[in-house]
Amino acid sequence: MKISKRQLRKIIREEIGRNYHTLDTDPYNWEDYADVEVETWVDPTDDTHHAKVDCVSDPSLSAGEKSFQDEFSASHWARMQAEYIMKATLNKIH
Repeated sequence: MKISKRQLRKIIREEIGRNYHTLDTDPYNWEDYADVEVETWVDPTDDTHHAKVDCVSDPSLSAGEKSFQDEFSASHWARMQAEYIMKATLNKIH
C-alpha cells in the first residue's frame, strides 16, 4: 500500500496536534489559586452573610471581612477581591 505525500502530511499533522492537547481542559480560575484564601459564612442570629479574603504571600493585599444582605453579594465581592489579589500577585516582579 502506497501513501501519497498529502496523506502522509495529514496523518503527521493529526498526530502532532493530538500530542499537544491537554487532558484537563478546564480553565484556571481564582478558586484554584493557592495564594488566596476565601471564606464565606452566614450569621444565624441576623441572617447576614459574611465574606473574608486573605492573601497568603502578601497580607497587605488582604481584603478583610465584610457583611452582606445576601449570599450572592457576598460571593461576588469575594470573587472580585480574589481576582484582584490573583492579578496583583501574578504580575508582581520579584
